[in-house]
Amino acid sequence: MGISRRRLQRTIWNLYCPRCRHKKSKAVDYLIRGDAFDKVFMVGDSMSDWLDDDRVIQCAVGNASDAYKEKSKLIATSARTEGVIELLELIAK
Repeated sequence: MGISRRRLQRTIWNLYCPRCRHKKSKAVDYLIRGDAFDKVFMVGDSMSDWLDDDRVIQCAVGNASDAYKEKSKLIATSARTEGVIELLELIAK
């Protein structure tokens, strides 16, 4: 049956809203567990964003810690929001 569009939108919002009370890791787990996606891209800047899960493709913004960059598959040259945009453009290719 999958997940509803409204729940998916809310989950995606939680991924981009670090001040929200929900953790990104819970949102990613929900997306994968709900069979909506078999792979999820996780954009972060520190090891607190690291998810040890083969289904998660880690992506680092330019201002990310060296430790997080070392574990990431995609790394932006730009920091913060510009880095997220850069990563989204790479993912979309």
